[in-house]
Amino acid sequence: MCGITGFFVNGPRAGCDGVLRRMTASLRHRGPDDEGAYIDSHMALGVRRLSVIDLETGRQPISNEDHTVHVVLNGEIYNFAELRKRLEGRGHTFRTQSDAEVIVHAYEEAGDAVVTELDGMFAFALWDAPRRRLLLARDRMGEKPLYYHAGPATFVFGSELRALLECPDVPRALSLERDRLGDGGRPRRRRELAAAVSDVQRRLRGARLRRASVCRPRRGALRHGPRGDPLLSP
Repeated sequence: MCGITGFFVNGPRAGCDGVLRRMTASLRHRGPDDEGAYIDSHMALGVRRLSVIDLETGRQPISNEDHTVHVVLNGEIYNFAELRKRLEGRGHTFRTQSDAEVIVHAYEEAGDAVVTELDGMFAFALWDAPRRRLLLARDRMGEKPLYYHAGPATFVFGSELRALLECPDVPRALSLERDRLGDGGRPRRRRELAAAVSDVQRRLRGARLRRASVCRPRRGALRHGPRGDPLLSP
């Protein structure tokens, strides 16, 4: 079990490194072995890692050859050896034995369709720095959790709600929508706790979510991508 988190902002902002540290630290129980971070003027990625594959060199975030695409992964890619062999045959250079590294190289080949190449249980966040583009994805069975808040100036995500609440841009307010709450104003089930917090959503299983260039309020059209996996476009 690992924990991933991060946020996307419109431009440079003071204090982002401190916010990311707090968000990542809140997930320490999910990954006691290692901690990693990537931060630039628009994107912050954090990860707490439980080392399973490539204990020595598999630190995250992991990037491509020229350090323009970065990924943090919670979960496991079952067919990573097969994908790696194919990608090496196409000229990609790998620096680790980690399953997470195949995601950045497969993304270079297939773009968003990288998700259809992956067999596993996973949730990941991939940042394409030159295009200022964030891709979030979750496996089709929904085994790995992923929550997000899409505000007017910040897009925040994490494996658990507690990570999002460490970001000051995420409101600490309960939603009063009837379909989110059960009798007595309580969440219907424990797993729906995040849905009971105002403006926090849980990613649909098998879904991809893209954010590019600038943050916008949460308004998207749900349609179906390749193989019927839902795709939410800003």
